[in-house]
Amino acid sequence: RMSAWLRQGCVAGRCRLAQPVARPLLCGASRCQSDVTGAGDGPFQTPPPPGTPNPRPLSGLPKPPPPPPTSSAAGGALEGGGFGSRPAAAAYHTAMRRIMGKDRGRQAEQILRQMEEDGIELTSQSYNHAMKAFAQDGDPAGAEALLAKMEERGVVPNVFTFSTLLQAYAKAGDVAAAKGVLDRMRQRDIAPNFVTYTILIDMCARGGDIPSAEAFLEDMERSETSDAGRGPAPYNALMHAHIKAGNLDVAESIWKRAQDRGVAPDVVSYTTLMQMRIAGGDIQGAERHFEEGISSGVRPTAATFNVLLHAYAKHGQLAKVTALWDRMETMRIVPTAPGYNALVQAYAKSGQVVQAEEIVQRMRRVGCMPTPHTFAAYMDAFAQVGNAKRCLQIVEDMKAAGVKANSVIYNTIMKAHTFAGDAESAEEVLRFMEASEDPELRPDHYSYNTLFFARLRGNFIEKAEEVMERMRGAGLEPDPLLHRALDEARSRVSRHQQAQQFQQQPQQERGAQDARGQSPATASPAAAKVPPGVDWVQVATADGSQAFRPAAGGQPTPATPTSGVIQMMSEHGPYYWDVATNATSWDPPAR
Repeated sequence: RMSAWLRQGCVAGRCRLAQPVARPLLCGASRCQSDVTGAGDGPFQTPPPPGTPNPRPLSGLPKPPPPPPTSSAAGGALEGGGFGSRPAAAAYHTAMRRIMGKDRGRQAEQILRQMEEDGIELTSQSYNHAMKAFAQDGDPAGAEALLAKMEERGVVPNVFTFSTLLQAYAKAGDVAAAKGVLDRMRQRDIAPNFVTYTILIDMCARGGDIPSAEAFLEDMERSETSDAGRGPAPYNALMHAHIKAGNLDVAESIWKRAQDRGVAPDVVSYTTLMQMRIAGGDIQGAERHFEEGISSGVRPTAATFNVLLHAYAKHGQLAKVTALWDRMETMRIVPTAPGYNALVQAYAKSGQVVQAEEIVQRMRRVGCMPTPHTFAAYMDAFAQVGNAKRCLQIVEDMKAAGVKANSVIYNTIMKAHTFAGDAESAEEVLRFMEASEDPELRPDHYSYNTLFFARLRGNFIEKAEEVMERMRGAGLEPDPLLHRALDEARSRVSRHQQAQQFQQQPQQERGAQDARGQSPATASPAAAKVPPGVDWVQVATADGSQAFRPAAGGQPTPATPTSGVIQMMSEHGPYYWDVATNATSWDPPAR
């Protein structure tokens, strides 16, 4: 322990050990390399009692010898020294914590060997720090090897040892082995603590194994040694899993359960609650949680702002996006790429393409690298008007900027082709994605859905069915919405075929049918039941010309109506024309 005099000297800045040095020694070293001069050249004498003035500075101190060998693995953290003394174990542990980059586990092993060469006894804490480096690498084999070595040398592992090993398996994605670590702990009568349960719950929640995550949470709450009320991290992880699964009510009940146990929310809690509200379509509820967090003293992060930014951008609320962005800058919170993406999307949806492009340039200026989602948000403004050529030019800009295209980019290109009415070009893009060996280019639900609806809009039902089969072949289950759309398309084509058969009948037969009365099964669309919201129906007269019959009944008129919704006929079936807006749709207006 440092004496009061030594503490005063360090605080006053006279002790070089209190300054940033390459080799982090403890101030409790036997001798202190001082910048002051004075008499004496031996070890410090017994310091005066606390509160007394500092003694006269010493002088004549000899220069220190060259420092002992350093560990390159520590990144220079063990360099330096003083009077030939070696760092204490804490300095080596600090060096292991500071390791950055790849192969952190191997570098930590080098530091362990350096400790042995310097005569430092390796404790469970030393091995735990090195195992932590392997866990960060996602290398459970390296962590297991260290565990075996520490047991060979008689060092007893503790709860932190096994929690670190569990973390290594969790990061490697080996859920079964991670759960096996918990069994090994119990066999040794080592009770899991809060960190152990948090790692287990987070691992299961991220993997979609909600029942196991809930079982571990209940086990943690029953345990007397787990510090169950220590923090909200386990509850946050389980809430997020339920939100992702669409179980919003369950997610909210978990948070109430945490509150009942006196768990205080942190910034991740508020961010997760906001995500829950957004998933339920309650933007105002998300805004309330946002303000609650700030008023309770919890400083939001860029991720917190991103939740609201994306919600506003998705609904085209540009004014709210820019206002929230200004607030984020006022709070001196550095925006991240997802935030910029939302800003680009908001401008693009508002048709302000120039401003969207300026945001992309701003990202580059501030050193925030645009992502594929950034360019996809920018491209979407052109895709909505069917400008596939401009979308392809943006892909070339991405390549020039060193940004790799992914499935989101190609989905946007498909969207541009379909909005241009070019389903065949969209088909070519999808086939390119299917043939790619790059996992980031593999088609997803959105890819197949885009081509599916493009085929349906052209009434190519068989080709739409082929898209669904290809979707299943890719391991993706079609959404029920696709099945309903397919059934409606079949019904529409059936009605069109009946109408064609009626038109092809001889005039005498049609007149006879009119005299007997027609049923919806045999009548043309002009005489069949008209969907609600339709005011006029396009019909064919006896001489082959077109006329328009009131939907409520009456005589056809050759003049084109100047208002209302008209049910038109085409080679692909009936479609609906809103005369006032000059908009057409395959779906009846009542839908």
